[in-house]
Amino acid sequence: MKVFVANTAAMGSPTYLRAMFSKPPKDVEYFYPESYLSHPRLQGCVDPAHALPVWEFSPTDLFCLLHRPFGEIWWRFPRAFVTLSPRLKEMDLVESNHIVFAEKPGIINVDQLWGDAPFTPLGKRIAEKLLALPRCKKIVLHSEHSKQTLLRRVKVEESKIAVIPCLLEPMPLPRKKHEGFHLLFVGRDFERKGGLELLAAFERLSREVGGLRLSLVTRQANVPLQALQAIQSNPAIQAYFDVDLARVHSLFAEADAYCMPSRWEGFGVAAVEALFYGLPLVVSDVQGLGEKITDGRNGFVCRPGDAESVYVGLKQLVESRALCTRMGRESRKRFDQQFNPDEIRRKLKAVYEEAAGSGSRERI
Repeated sequence: MKVFVANTAAMGSPTYLRAMFSKPPKDVEYFYPESYLSHPRLQGCVDPAHALPVWEFSPTDLFCLLHRPFGEIWWRFPRAFVTLSPRLKEMDLVESNHIVFAEKPGIINVDQLWGDAPFTPLGKRIAEKLLALPRCKKIVLHSEHSKQTLLRRVKVEESKIAVIPCLLEPMPLPRKKHEGFHLLFVGRDFERKGGLELLAAFERLSREVGGLRLSLVTRQANVPLQALQAIQSNPAIQAYFDVDLARVHSLFAEADAYCMPSRWEGFGVAAVEALFYGLPLVVSDVQGLGEKITDGRNGFVCRPGDAESVYVGLKQLVESRALCTRMGRESRKRFDQQFNPDEIRRKLKAVYEEAAGSGSRERI
C-alpha cells in the first residue's frame, strides 16, 4: 500500500514522522512532499525516491478568521498542499493534518488543529463540511480527550474517528550513572510548556536541597529575557537550544525525572519519551497530557500555571530515590501498554486498509 503523508513537519511532528518513515507498518510504503528532504529534523529518514513534487502554501491569511478571532491567533494554521505530481495517481491513500487538494481517499489527523481550538461559526461550518466529505475516510486523533472534545465542538460521524497515539520509537540507550539529582524539561514552546513555573519551583528547591541539576531543552527565541537571565546566572541549570534528536535522547538517559507543567498540550510527545526511558513525571493534567500519568503512581500531577504544585511534586521525588525508581518502573510499564510502537503500527495499517477500501472524486 502506498500512502502519501503531508503532515506539517513542525513542533513534535518530526519525532513521529521519523518513526513512521524509518519503520513503516508491514506492506506500507510512505511518500511525502519534497520539502521533507531539506527539513533538518528529518535528515536520515527520508529518501528522494519517495519525495513527490507538490505546491505548498500557507492559508493563514485566508483561514485565520475561521479558526480564531483575528488578533487572538497564536496557532499558525498548517500549510496546504496542492499535488502536482502525476505519481499521486499511484498512491492508495493520503494522510494529512491539514488540507490536501487531491482526488484520493484520505485520513485527516486533526488532533491539535481542531481537537481543542475554538471556532467562529463560519469556521465550524467549514470544518464540519471537510470532515463530512466522503473522501475523508477516517479521522485520526491521538488521545481520547481529543476525541471527546471534537465530538462536543463539531458535528462529526463518530464511526469515522480512530484514536491512535503518535508513533514514537526513542533510542534504546542505557541509563547513565551520575551524582545528585538530574531533572529534565523538553519543550520548544517554553512558556506554554510551563517553563516559567518549573524555573520558579527549581530555584526554590535548589536552595533547600544540594546536588540538583536541571537540563532545559528548548528554543532560545521562545524564552523570555528575564527567564533567560535566570537560567544563565544559575550554574545548576543547563540550557540546550535546538539540539539534535540524539542529544535529546541522551539527556533522557541521564535524567532522574521529567517535568513539563504545560498550560496547554495537544499530545505531549516528550512525555511519552520520558515514559520510554522509565522516568517519573511531574506534569499537568491538561488535554491529552493527562493520559500519560496517574497521580501518585508514575509521578505527580501539578496544576497548570502553579509553581507551588510543581515544587511539591518535585520535592517528593528529590527526597526519595526509592520512590523515583518505583514510579519510573510504572512509567515504562505504561509505555509498553499504551504506546507500544508495533501495536500502533498494527492499528495504523488497519486504519489505512479501511480507508483505502473505496475512493471518491469529490473536491473540497
